[in-house]
Amino acid sequence: MSALMRPVKAGFNAPSDVRPSVIILVALPCQLPSASANECLPMQLPPGEFVTSTRGVTAKESKMYLKLAAVAVMSMLLSTAAFAQTQTASDKGQWQASKLIHMNVYNDQNEKIGDIKELMLDKNGKVNTVAIGVGGFLGMGERDVAVKFDQLKWSNEPPKSTSSGAGTTTGSAQSQANRDRNYPDHAVLAATKDQLKAMPQFDYNK
Repeated sequence: MSALMRPVKAGFNAPSDVRPSVIILVALPCQLPSASANECLPMQLPPGEFVTSTRGVTAKESKMYLKLAAVAVMSMLLSTAAFAQTQTASDKGQWQASKLIHMNVYNDQNEKIGDIKELMLDKNGKVNTVAIGVGGFLGMGERDVAVKFDQLKWSNEPPKSTSSGAGTTTGSAQSQANRDRNYPDHAVLAATKDQLKAMPQFDYNK
């Protein structure tokens, strides 16, 4: 009698919606009589059946092999579920904050009054204040003012030209692309030149 390792193939059928099925190879010891070499050939178990006992393997060892196989199957199933649960910012109704920085700001007359310089968060992580550079519009050099986030309106479509009144979009395809992205095209602030001039200078660096 010579002691060899008998490879045993344990079959596990995953749920019908998960492919491929996982096959776990387990090497179990066996006794090979010199006259019967076929005893130690690989064995294929039917799906759903497991090795419960085999010559030369204790019940404790058999349970250990089955536990290892079960862990491998569960890892595969969890990985498959993780890939299937991919989410997008658009699906969750969220914007990229980095895309708002330097975004153009217009007034109700579709005149560009400046661009967003910084988003200021409160201690709870909520955007509370927006710093807007309006110096060029006012003709007075560098000047930043602060407005509340809820004072701004957001548009997914490019602003209309103030000279012709025609839209700057090139068709429905571009409009759909604007709606699909996870940030708006521009912001709108209902403020006149006089109102902007009356706002205090805002230093967002201090």
